[in-house]
Amino acid sequence: MLTTVEYCAETDVQNRLTVNGVSFVGDRNNDGVVDASEWAAYIDTAIIYAGNIIDAALTEFIHPAQARGAANAWLLDRAVDLAAVRAVSQGGRDVPPQLLADCNFALAELERIRQGGRVPGLVYPVPPYGFGESARLPRACNPHDPSPGYPYRRSHLGYGPS
Repeated sequence: MLTTVEYCAETDVQNRLTVNGVSFVGDRNNDGVVDASEWAAYIDTAIIYAGNIIDAALTEFIHPAQARGAANAWLLDRAVDLAAVRAVSQGGRDVPPQLLADCNFALAELERIRQGGRVPGLVYPVPPYGFGESARLPRACNPHDPSPGYPYRRSHLGYGPS
């Protein structure tokens, strides 16, 4: 069971793979049941992997925590595309051609985003933004006066509180 916010949920990957696909991916001991340890080892790790790939594409434009919390449908689809292929391919299993085509499309789109394209429907912070920095407005757009006595001192423009 995932404890972090990811771009897609376990049920999203399960819906893409179908019940039989999840059994194929997760039931490695062939007992007919995908138990919690198998789920965590194959499905959850694939979801985390997909989130990390998406974070790498977005890091220069938006903080990963902000992107993960945005519940963006486009990012969810790309995460499911990546997670499904990762889940199936763990252990050297062959990936169905349609899943592989979806993954390649997702990787191409994320490369487009990395090069400056925009994610549809995602609200970006005001520039400048870089990882580790806050998305702040320039001083000219932020009317806060940090001088002592603010807001009780008269502004240099001759109006305001006196």
